[in-house]
Amino acid sequence: MHTPSTTAIRTARPLVFATQMLFVGLMAIGCAPQPPAQPAPQIQAQAAPQTGVAFLGYLVGKHGQQLTGHDIRNTPPFSTAYRALLRRNKLREAWLTHFNGPGTPVRKVAVSGAEYLHVNGCKAHSCGGNNIEVLYSHETKAIYARLTQNSESRWLGDPSDEIKQAFTQLESVAPPR
Repeated sequence: MHTPSTTAIRTARPLVFATQMLFVGLMAIGCAPQPPAQPAPQIQAQAAPQTGVAFLGYLVGKHGQQLTGHDIRNTPPFSTAYRALLRRNKLREAWLTHFNGPGTPVRKVAVSGAEYLHVNGCKAHSCGGNNIEVLYSHETKAIYARLTQNSESRWLGDPSDEIKQAFTQLESVAPPR
């Protein structure tokens, strides 16, 4: 039978200690191997709201800043769907194509359980009568808009009655404080 030398034991002790400390540290921050998670109870899955509109958060950039329509106007797949929507409706105004007027941060919202980006903007110095609100689903690539030009509103993207109602509800959905 082979017995380890005293030198081997002295060399291995710090390594064993360091490994133990690494494991303890990982456990403290939640990175250690965890037992398999139990499936969520059926009741929790059913508790998620499936109707109405809910605020989920803001779309943020890589440095943590809140993004606006101007920031994402050239970012596929949103830009692809948005430009196609404008082309189908023969809209070429710069404030629409470039989102270069005032706007608010892009919000992530849930409409009847489906996640959408809520993007809006308006024509500089004429927001009251010239603005656009967009709902875009990254999952389905569906895009809908409520466009107001010269104080007259119209729908783009053939939204369902449920989506039209969501646009109205979005006006009153505020982020949690």
